[in-house]
Amino acid sequence: MLIYNLDEIETISHNIENLNIEEFNINDFLKSYIQVEKNDKYEPIFSLTSKYKSFPVNSNRSTKNFFQNNKWKISNTNVLKINQDLKLSLNKLSERTYEKVKNDIFIIFKKDNNKNTFDIFMKELFEKIWFDEKFLELYVSLCYHIWSDETINCSFEFILDYCNSEFKKRDIYKTKMLESNTEDKIFINKRKIIGTVEFMANLYIKEHIDNIRISNIIDSLLIKSNNDIDYECFYKLWNIIINNNRLEDDIIFKYKEILLKNISNIKNNRIKILLTTLIEKMNFKVDNNNITYINKCIIEFKRNKDLSKIVTKLKQVDKSLVMNELIINELENKSNIFIEIILLLTDRSELLNILDSINLDELEIDIPNVRKTFEELKHNLKI
Repeated sequence: MLIYNLDEIETISHNIENLNIEEFNINDFLKSYIQVEKNDKYEPIFSLTSKYKSFPVNSNRSTKNFFQNNKWKISNTNVLKINQDLKLSLNKLSERTYEKVKNDIFIIFKKDNNKNTFDIFMKELFEKIWFDEKFLELYVSLCYHIWSDETINCSFEFILDYCNSEFKKRDIYKTKMLESNTEDKIFINKRKIIGTVEFMANLYIKEHIDNIRISNIIDSLLIKSNNDIDYECFYKLWNIIINNNRLEDDIIFKYKEILLKNISNIKNNRIKILLTTLIEKMNFKVDNNNITYINKCIIEFKRNKDLSKIVTKLKQVDKSLVMNELIINELENKSNIFIEIILLLTDRSELLNILDSINLDELEIDIPNVRKTFEELKHNLKI
């Protein structure tokens, strides 16, 4: 596409003498064109051509007055701007920019705090969930901060209903995959199915949705339907929740049995291999004497400071073992970061018994000044 500036256009205008034009003044032309642009707001040029004569026209209404006073046109312009602003903000989202982008989105919401705005947001958000899945945890955090803000009328139920609605569109996307004649279209519809499941799995591991909801999703994938794309969705979902699974042993056993029963009927070799490796990982509750697991939870907590997550995990482990590891860690590091966890996992009388049972003579060999540190710990625990 060639683009000319004003000087170039004037130069061209001086070289058209061979044409049968008596006089050509570029300034007059620009004035005329600007006037055409102004008029076009009221009587669009394209609608006056024969090609568009079939457009319905209300002859009883002034065209100029209609465009000036039509509220739909103003509203539609506003919707377009909100859409563009939300899209632009979500495109900038990253670990580094999260707080700024979140604040920008909150400003948009507080200015237009209504269902239409939230619908636009969810539509744009799912475009990111489907095709930019590396930021799934950030999208979950963003949704959490939105529904937790009392000044924004966007509830958890609204966001969850939108997720459920997308999940229920699986059959539509499957049909589109079958009808698609290009790899790109197949990929797009497949990502819409898998991306929605991955997002809901991330909601589960952050404890925003419960066992009943995640079981309903798994039932839809493994029981109500059992084609290749549903099996792949289950594979993706289970790999996300595998270390944060709160399901009961009998539920896990049920899903494992379904896979073992159906795996021989799966024709797709790739899916069969994926599920075979997954079945081996479908273990039941953690070993109550697993100190390695406790320390893994502690390391993870030091990194993400997610109090509710570590408490949920450690509640599933033998309490005496957990308390011993937490107290030893606190005595060694004097960090005060385990105090709140200890208080959430036990009551005062039980804690007193645990502290009384600790052998300080034995610990003194490895931890210098342990007695003083131990007294400080008791003080911090309000004992």
